[in-house]
Amino acid sequence: MKNFLFALLVMTIYAQKKDTLYTYPLDEAVKLAMKNDKYVLVFIYTDWCGSCQVMRQYIHKKPYIFKQMNYYYYYVEINAESKDTLYLFGTPFVYNPESKVHELVQMLAGGTIEGYPMIIILNNKKEIVGRVQGYLSEKEFQKLLYYIPEGHYLIKSWEEYLGKQ
Repeated sequence: MKNFLFALLVMTIYAQKKDTLYTYPLDEAVKLAMKNDKYVLVFIYTDWCGSCQVMRQYIHKKPYIFKQMNYYYYYVEINAESKDTLYLFGTPFVYNPESKVHELVQMLAGGTIEGYPMIIILNNKKEIVGRVQGYLSEKEFQKLLYYIPEGHYLIKSWEEYLGKQ
């Protein structure tokens, strides 16, 4: 009976972990992506951004989304106004009180922040291969999950891929 209960407990824990979105610190995600030939998806948000909260809800709650994310990506969330020291490639980045934005976010955005949320995608060579600023519907976000891993970004702009051009 003890063995049965133990096996049931292990299966329950495994089933719960399987149905969740895995999140990682950025430095760890980059190392894992390099090792396992995957991408890193960085979701940048603020606490006051309503669109960010809507996207975070469906990213975390919709199994068809988080299962694809777990398959193709290592997922990272960064609050653009975080006061924590964050690391990328071993380099520390801190909050910039003058701009009121974290230095890491400024660097990942390429210096221009047009709005939140912001999604940055890095490949397994530590290169930024995707950068999307602004709200994405669930359907658009799901398309983004395939846009990079299937190589569409190499032949079409994001707008062309969505059919907006």
